[in-house]
Amino acid sequence: ETTEAVLRQLDAIVNNVWRWENVVVAYTPEVALGAKKAIATEEVQRIHGAIRRWMSEKLHSNIVDRVRIIYGGSVTSTNCQDLTKHGSMNGLLVGRASLNSEFLYIANCAMIHSGEQESEVQALRTEVALLHAEIAKTKGINEQGLLLKVILTLKKELTELRAMAEFTTSADSSE
Repeated sequence: ETTEAVLRQLDAIVNNVWRWENVVVAYTPEVALGAKKAIATEEVQRIHGAIRRWMSEKLHSNIVDRVRIIYGGSVTSTNCQDLTKHGSMNGLLVGRASLNSEFLYIANCAMIHSGEQESEVQALRTEVALLHAEIAKTKGINEQGLLLKVILTLKKELTELRAMAEFTTSADSSE
């Protein structure tokens, strides 16, 4: 079973990881490998809950919420909303769907449900729309390169927005 496999792997490394806040737990259930259908959303939530409980037992309490857990396994534009709407999801590990324009919808879906501020989401949506338009114009050979550009752009934008939010929060608290 997926839960036991993930927890066994975490047990194997728990004493060798010093900076858990830099860890991303990414998993794909074996039954979803190469499948065209993700496992049930309730099952994903159950696995995430078990991982968080494990962290609560093994890690310092101020680190537990900082470790990201992401699900991979037949993530598509059809199921990404169901997978991300419950709030315990920190991201999606996208396989086959990352090779076409479907990825843009999945990236947008993940941002909306990740708890980002509405203005941040709107800025990133605009960037996704511009890049989607660029893909539509060049359709073909450059599509994969443009999808990589989407990933890198979204990551850079989100990092910059988070840094600005942290700076603003720390400036507000020092007043």
